[in-house]
Amino acid sequence: MTLSPSGFRKVFAVSGNKEDSTDEVAKEDLLIVTGITEAFIDKIELKEGDFVLLARDARPTGSIICETICKILKRRKIQVCYAGVCSAPEAFAESTYGEYKCFIYVSASHNPVGYNGIKAGSNGAVFESRFCKEIISALKDKMKNVEALKEVYENASSEVCIEDHALKQDLLNHYADFIGKTFDGADRAGFKAIKEKIKKLNIGVVADLNGSARCVSIDKSFLTSLGIKTAFINDTCGKIAHGIVPEGENLEPCKELLEKMHAEDPSYILGYMPDNDGDRGNLVYINKDGHAEILKAQEVFALCVYSLLSVYKDKNPAVVVNCCTSRRIEDIAERFGAEVYRTEVGEPNVVSAAELLKGKGVFVPVLGEGSNGGNIVSPAKVRDPLNTLMCMMLLLERGPVYEAIASLPKYTTTDAYFEDGVMHIWDIDFDKLKYEYIDNFKWEFKHKKGELSAYGIEKYRISRTHGIKEDEAEPYARNEDIENMSLEGSVKAYLTDKNDNFIAYIWLRPSGTEPLLRVLVDVKGDGEKERKLHDILLQWQRSMIEFIVNYIKT
Repeated sequence: MTLSPSGFRKVFAVSGNKEDSTDEVAKEDLLIVTGITEAFIDKIELKEGDFVLLARDARPTGSIICETICKILKRRKIQVCYAGVCSAPEAFAESTYGEYKCFIYVSASHNPVGYNGIKAGSNGAVFESRFCKEIISALKDKMKNVEALKEVYENASSEVCIEDHALKQDLLNHYADFIGKTFDGADRAGFKAIKEKIKKLNIGVVADLNGSARCVSIDKSFLTSLGIKTAFINDTCGKIAHGIVPEGENLEPCKELLEKMHAEDPSYILGYMPDNDGDRGNLVYINKDGHAEILKAQEVFALCVYSLLSVYKDKNPAVVVNCCTSRRIEDIAERFGAEVYRTEVGEPNVVSAAELLKGKGVFVPVLGEGSNGGNIVSPAKVRDPLNTLMCMMLLLERGPVYEAIASLPKYTTTDAYFEDGVMHIWDIDFDKLKYEYIDNFKWEFKHKKGELSAYGIEKYRISRTHGIKEDEAEPYARNEDIENMSLEGSVKAYLTDKNDNFIAYIWLRPSGTEPLLRVLVDVKGDGEKERKLHDILLQWQRSMIEFIVNYIKT
């Protein structure tokens, strides 16, 4: 099981096949669920009479996992409010309305259908990384005594866990209200004025819901309330039609639907597809020539940042992003006099950093992970495709989507799910890999400098991100004791010209949710020369890592 603040995830399908859509789960895995629930009870300090909100995404294994969690909680006389299938933003929003000690959400987000996972949080966000590490430690202790877990599981409450339909309706109402509050400040006259402006735009939006939790959320009713025409496909909850990640070829059905609807009614100009828990949503749009195109995840996030910074430019805004968000965000922020803060990958990290800044009086209207697309709009603390669409509506008041896209700074960036952006490496000491990488990079840069100079690259600066900050990695030298040194998180090499002007960066980090290593290159510019440099740097990055892996293993 992968244990991270973004959730504890594994393949729960009894076959062990990550693409298996069965609803059967092995007893051993239900013992793990029991251990996780017990760890939550202990570390969150849940007591008799406390209220816990429980919800799940649309995966087949979610029902039995929730049933197990529910019975373990009820065994301790904790009050379980089970809302059934809900989108993550919907459940997270609800946790700010009710008197819940915490929420528990069962989901594996973008992972294949055979996966599932469990996360917990309160007041609209999952628990911060530091506290999640305490829960993970408690879980590992509990897993040492399997007999005790068996006893807890076998003596769980016999009370039937039933979805509360009245509670679900409350969630839907509160969620719609929460989005209104989120955008209330985007117009001096408030959200009511924004709704009237959107109605005048006469826009149509299509969606491929891909059997996700958004099939039973507010999407259609909320968009209709804004005067937006809608056309949905794959909108039966639980019937997953194709790959879950809303990127690349998985957006093709949405693209085809948008092109079809636009031919029938030119007001249809946008489309979106969420992942299974409905927090991430990426876009397709109608281009200048009237054809549908897929927007890359980094472009979706950049448009949302551009939209909100332009609205709040007079408030000295700031943006919080993860370490592998394209540097185009700094270029956009510079236009509006905004600051950019970077964290390690993981939504809990960007949310924690934003909350820390807000506590210091910094205004942070937008944050998120550009590498994954979507965006978070304060005071929300989770990505939300409806918030992404709202950002697009604010842009459309000023002109077509393709004009906004054309105004973005030009960059060439590895797609998060591009084949060469993923390396299937897991059985290795990643701290040692990153330590050796830094040492090896310095040597390789000297020998590759002639080739890199042709692209203006003369200098480098190595950084790392861990938790909520990015800092220099240079102090870690060969003669330091590796046992006393930590390189958790990511490692990045900024490549610059002789005057320290940014040209590109190369980045690596082990995934927190899947057994693999991710690599990425971000190059300023998108011409033929920049695309060639991107490919050179990506292959160089991969070859360095492969060399180090072989070195460590031998």
